[in-house]
Amino acid sequence: MRQNNFIKDIAKTYFDLGGTVVAGTDTPGGFYTFPGMGLHRELEILVEIGLTESEALQAATIKAARSIHLEDVGSINEGKIADLLLLNSNPIEDIKHTKDIHSIIKGGKQYRQEEILRK
Repeated sequence: MRQNNFIKDIAKTYFDLGGTVVAGTDTPGGFYTFPGMGLHRELEILVEIGLTESEALQAATIKAARSIHLEDVGSINEGKIADLLLLNSNPIEDIKHTKDIHSIIKGGKQYRQEEILRK
């Protein structure tokens, strides 16, 4: 617990000093975390340490893309590549709403969450 609080303090201090904080779990799936679910928790932690919901979402999208020099992903604009997560509730109101998934658009095709979970 103390280590978790220390890591949170470092991330918040870095952010407050102008550092770019990005989201994106990098632990292999099945090893302490699971892809997707881990990212939802990571967004919640960013909000817990003091980022706004909007800043946390940017950390997982446009800022994450820019941090690895990708300019054609990370935001929704004409001419950009986009996979979309459509939600039932507004994550700007509560970051936990990222878990309230309506559907996913991947490669130009729309999927219901249930379809993806069955695969």
